[in-house]
Amino acid sequence: MLRTYFFKICILHILLNLIKSQASIEQKISEEILREYDRTITPIGKSEINLTFFLRQLVTIDEKNQLITTNSYVTQQWYDPRLTWNTSDYNITNKIIIQAKKLWLPDLNFLNSADGDGFLKLTDSNLAIVYSDGLVYFIVSSNALRTRCQMNFIKFPYDSQKCDILLGSWVLTDDDFYINNVEIVTSDYVENPNWDLKNLTFDFNYTNFRYLRDNVNYQSKDIVFKFEFKRRALYTMINIILPGFLLNFMTILIYFLELNEQVKIILKIILTSSVYSLRVSNSIPVQSDYMTYVSLYYMFSLVFNLISFTWFTLSYQMKENNIMPRSVELFCVFIRRYLIEFRKIKSQKVASIIKVENIDDDIESKELKFLCECKRKSKENEENIKKKAHIQKCVNVLHYIVIILMFFLMLFTNLALWILITT
Repeated sequence: MLRTYFFKICILHILLNLIKSQASIEQKISEEILREYDRTITPIGKSEINLTFFLRQLVTIDEKNQLITTNSYVTQQWYDPRLTWNTSDYNITNKIIIQAKKLWLPDLNFLNSADGDGFLKLTDSNLAIVYSDGLVYFIVSSNALRTRCQMNFIKFPYDSQKCDILLGSWVLTDDDFYINNVEIVTSDYVENPNWDLKNLTFDFNYTNFRYLRDNVNYQSKDIVFKFEFKRRALYTMINIILPGFLLNFMTILIYFLELNEQVKIILKIILTSSVYSLRVSNSIPVQSDYMTYVSLYYMFSLVFNLISFTWFTLSYQMKENNIMPRSVELFCVFIRRYLIEFRKIKSQKVASIIKVENIDDDIESKELKFLCECKRKSKENEENIKKKAHIQKCVNVLHYIVIILMFFLMLFTNLALWILITT
């Protein structure tokens, strides 16, 4: 039992000595390579940088301010010949960990950052791995990185946005360093509930106007990470678009109700559409450069409802007062004659033909006058009834024409708008 404890204590003591020895070796290496090291001076020659971009999450897309927020980190590798040592002199130690702020770092910044100048912020917790051959491996995290992006929401909610993140140097040019290899890793990407990441690529952008020296523009090489996001439209379709379709469908159905109910219900639909449009306006991205197709759709819907309300009011007045403009009546007669009844409707003429046959000689003249007066009043009532029936038929004909026109107009408008949105 005592031997076991003694053996464990010896092993623990040896391990502690090894750890202390290794720590002291790394400290000696660090002191040795940093003794005359100046982090403000670039390495000798043209530095070759290998870069890997890790995208972790699309946090938000601020449509109003034209900004995207992402979580990512960037790994950089380069050779610094001033950071080399002989491993045989330091117990075969081929790498050490040093605070990144003690080393020369490539002047890479997010050029289109919305927060300040886009410099990569370094703290005491940022570490770098240095190998014996001078290879430096450095990781910098960019949590909640906000970058500017020009967006177009005209096809909302089926819109796709293309945004770029520019990574480059404000000071260094191609004469100081060049980017040899770039990789993109999205294996740890967390999906956004409102946007799908469709594509992520990179490209190089060469500029020669950023740095001017001796009246000469020196060329700079930037990395452009190209994002393509597509909006998930399910929530918007169910909560914003579908109610608009239902209200338009109800507007068509109102034409088949009684005339007294049409005006009441269309007013309720107009009120409902007006109140609901307030919610829609809060959901649609704010833009003054153009009008989204969804806004255009709701504007047309309101116009259709107002047209329906106007027609219901006019038709009600014409039926109740038996009054119709002459031009409208002629148009109605034309429609009935050639398109509906397929026969010639003869013009109704007021004729009073009184045939009195087989009148006995015994009927007195007073009785004859009374009989003629009754027939005259009867014909006047008959003419009024015929006129009222004629106006009602004309209103019905016009009513069916308005139904057909509104149906095809709304159908064409809906199809045209949604073909534009979805393509």
